[in-house]
Amino acid sequence: TVFAHREIWQRLRGYQEHGWPEDYDLWLRAHTQGMRFGKPQAILLDWRDQPSRLSRQDERYIKKSFYHAKIHYLAEQRVATQFCIWGTGPTALRVHDLLDKHPVQISGFIDVAEKMIGRQKRNKPVLSAWELEKTDNFILVAVASRGARDDIRSHLNDRGFNEGSDYLCVA
Repeated sequence: TVFAHREIWQRLRGYQEHGWPEDYDLWLRAHTQGMRFGKPQAILLDWRDQPSRLSRQDERYIKKSFYHAKIHYLAEQRVATQFCIWGTGPTALRVHDLLDKHPVQISGFIDVAEKMIGRQKRNKPVLSAWELEKTDNFILVAVASRGARDDIRSHLNDRGFNEGSDYLCVA
């Protein structure tokens, strides 16, 4: 549930249909406009999660749809024109394929596994995370393994990268 002044709803033009969850789309549009979010400390609503709920049944709520929305707004915001994707698994490939539909450049993938480094994914090189240096590439971390995001953040932060300006976690 969300509470917002009428002006906010008007500015965002309410819920819209794009083939992905309307509420998620609303939050992404609000974020792109620099709106701030808050979460009350008190419990305001007791939620009953029914298996028949729309978000459990409708195609718009599958994981792929959320990635489609994220990548759409990421590319639309022009965060960068040149990207490198951290990861070589299914999530990274999904991010690549969605991003590749936009007018941006994808220079390659990043991995820590020796067996992957020097190989190709989607006709782009897999680079070593251990030799990573700051470049014009904006890094999209697309590794969905539990705990990996914290390890990757530490790795990047230790090398002078800043989340938000040099990289984002999108998985």
